[in-house]
Amino acid sequence: LSVFICEMLDFFGMLRAYVPSLVEGIADCWFEMILVAIAAQWYLILSTGFWRLRGWRNSPSQTRPGKQKNKTCDNLVAAKKRGNMAIETCANGNSKPELQAQCMVTSLVRGGGSACDMLALKQYEALAHGQHHGYLRYHLRKADQARSFFLALISGSVRLCVHAQSVQGTMPLSPAVDPKNVRGWVSRLLADMRRFGCPIDAEFYSGILRILAPLGLLRESIWLHEVMLADAITPDRDACICLWNAAMTLGDSQNALIFFGKIARFGKMSMRTCMTMIRMLNQDGDWQSALQILSELKAAGNSPDALVLNGILGLCITTGQVETASNLLSDWQLCADTISCNIVLKGFAQQADLEKMEGLLQTMLLHGPQPNIISFNTALDCAVRALQVAHGVADKRRSDNGSCGCSSGGGGETSGGDSGGGSPKAAAAAAA
Repeated sequence: LSVFICEMLDFFGMLRAYVPSLVEGIADCWFEMILVAIAAQWYLILSTGFWRLRGWRNSPSQTRPGKQKNKTCDNLVAAKKRGNMAIETCANGNSKPELQAQCMVTSLVRGGGSACDMLALKQYEALAHGQHHGYLRYHLRKADQARSFFLALISGSVRLCVHAQSVQGTMPLSPAVDPKNVRGWVSRLLADMRRFGCPIDAEFYSGILRILAPLGLLRESIWLHEVMLADAITPDRDACICLWNAAMTLGDSQNALIFFGKIARFGKMSMRTCMTMIRMLNQDGDWQSALQILSELKAAGNSPDALVLNGILGLCITTGQVETASNLLSDWQLCADTISCNIVLKGFAQQADLEKMEGLLQTMLLHGPQPNIISFNTALDCAVRALQVAHGVADKRRSDNGSCGCSSGGGGETSGGDSGGGSPKAAAAAAA
């Protein structure tokens, strides 16, 4: 204890020696110290709100409170409260409508359709069709953000309608979540986009079609095309392909042909798409629509390959349009191959048209494509059928002449019998 007391006395003695110089230093730089203190205080006020007055801290300013709300909503998502968890955190009676709109837009834009559930639809209806819809419109002022937000809503509502999920204890939605109300939800959300002034283009409609197609909503896809036309929006290539696939799956050849023509106008078309369309027309026996496919390709500056041309030629021959097939072969001679000519030769053989068959075979020998063994076999078949037709006509004429001779010979015998008998030469001539 005595040692400690001695050390403390030494410390105070040393401090007493330095106090005069410390006071003299403070007296020299007091003004600079005051400026540093004021600057530190204002820095705390403007950055963290430290030492703010209570009225200022709760002020409805559009700059600082908005930034603080953004931080609040972002912190909810950053804290792994993604999607509907962030919406559920903000969608309560104590949260302000602006914060609810902010959290909803952020969650659905980041989480997509998987973040849209019954709670999100309920909160959207309360904001979009209530007195606070201005907050939602403010946060959807960016076109890309608005498109992502409404695509997420459409994806979630359509998915809920297809699966018909019912959640107890939630406010009823209008329209209800039901498999029959898919068109109702899509129409309602599109109307809200127009009301909020959000841009709707062909790319947005293509996104909706990509939502409907995997869920098997094919008739709704065709209906959406009518909505696009009502909005004076021309579908892009992706949308036309989705619509064409839907029409093909439904077996709607009329709409499939319409969408096929629209796809052809976008440039080079896959021959696989053409063959799929031709197979469908083969089932219906619609050779006129097959000719329309060639017209669409020609108008778009495309030309079919030999496989597509052979499919259309085969359809014409099957339906008995041999003359049409022959004209097609002449028009698309540059695209034809040996199989194309063989198909038309088969049509000539079915009609036993030896003259046209010989002309086509002569053209193949002189100008190509070169005939193969099938070509010559088909030509022989045509010659045999032509001979059979010629012999059939001759036999028919002989039978007709024979029947006429028999009836006249019977009359001679009767008259001869009446006159006492006929000559043998007359009977032989009648029999001949």
